[in-house]
Amino acid sequence: MPKRLNNKSGTILVTFVILFTILSTVVLAIAFMTFENRISIEKSYYKAIAESAAEASIDKAIWEFQRGNHTYSGETTNTDFEGVELDLSVASVNANLKILTATAYVPSKASSKYKKKIQVKITDEPSSTGVAFHYGVQVGGLGITMSNNSKVIGNVYSGGTVTGGNGAEITGDAFVSGSGNKLSSIKIGHDGHAHTIQDCNINHDAFYFSSATLISSTVLGTKFPGMADPEPQNLPLSQADINRWQESASSGGTIEGNYLLTNSATATLGPKKINGDLTISNGATLNITGTLWVTGNINFSNNAKIKLDPAYSSSSGVILADNLNNKISYGKVNVSNNVTIAGSGDPKSFVMIASTNTGTTAANPAIKAGNNSTAVVYCTLTGFIEISNNAKLRAVSGGGLHLSNGAQVQYDAGLVEVKFADGPGGDWKIREWQEIKD
Repeated sequence: MPKRLNNKSGTILVTFVILFTILSTVVLAIAFMTFENRISIEKSYYKAIAESAAEASIDKAIWEFQRGNHTYSGETTNTDFEGVELDLSVASVNANLKILTATAYVPSKASSKYKKKIQVKITDEPSSTGVAFHYGVQVGGLGITMSNNSKVIGNVYSGGTVTGGNGAEITGDAFVSGSGNKLSSIKIGHDGHAHTIQDCNINHDAFYFSSATLISSTVLGTKFPGMADPEPQNLPLSQADINRWQESASSGGTIEGNYLLTNSATATLGPKKINGDLTISNGATLNITGTLWVTGNINFSNNAKIKLDPAYSSSSGVILADNLNNKISYGKVNVSNNVTIAGSGDPKSFVMIASTNTGTTAANPAIKAGNNSTAVVYCTLTGFIEISNNAKLRAVSGGGLHLSNGAQVQYDAGLVEVKFADGPGGDWKIREWQEIKD
């Protein structure tokens, strides 16, 4: 009898051990699974808050640029964001392309349990203003004087008399508005329109006031006397354009005092307002990334190079000389020989140099230019423009014009619908998003 009890006790003990082992294994398995699950949940939590922080910092950077904060450079290293340490850097490839890099550390950089790094490229298409140039030269009542062998390859519209010297030529149509104003001593490649046409050679038709106002001229086409004088036309440049460009330039901040670049130095500038003179000389190169507004005078000389950044693409850029308080002494432009002015590299991209100076004579012009740059357009609201000997350019518009000996305006048909970029458009968009693993 006692022996059977011992056997039974042993069986019970074995059963207990087996059950305990099974139960322990189950408990340990549950505990391990709970631990693993906890780690997984914790990792998912860290990942979620890291991603949220990194993405939120990218959103903030885009918002800063959208609201016009062009100088935004990121967040201070180790910025605390909802218990996450965050680094955000901004690399400006050019005015319209930026690379944002956000790195989030949970809970801190020193003891990081999870790290998330995102790199985003954002781009901005510049806003633009359409300024149409329908003529190679268009001026107001100060008229045009063309010295020996000067030439306009294109059409001309003048609100004052157009007078030429030996060999002076307009290859297209020539229009002179205003009663009593003349086309005088010019070779006209196509039609001539004026109250009086005198000493001209016209290859096509002539339109004039009366038989008495066609004087000593050769007309190879048809003569049309009794025609009304051409109507005055508004110049392409308006005060509204000037106002927009001022605003665009000011959005990039202000340089107080003169800006000088010389002795083969290279710099990138824009958008920017300069409260002083802008001087580029002696082989220096200025790369323009936005509209420039100069309240003093502009001086480009001695092999200086002025060019638009490639980011302009098919858009054109503006350099504005305008002093709000003194348009007699300031807002002058002086561009000497051997200066290169270039667009972005796209054939539809030009540089407009505009002045609001009110100088009205060749001796005291708003713009005096002698460069041979076929990507440049010169404009004034009312001031006179003096183009020096043998200079070449794309278009001219202003109060009046003198083309010196051999100077040439070669009109580009693309100027009919040219777009002058005002500056960053404020519509930044994500072009590329990637997670960086390092």
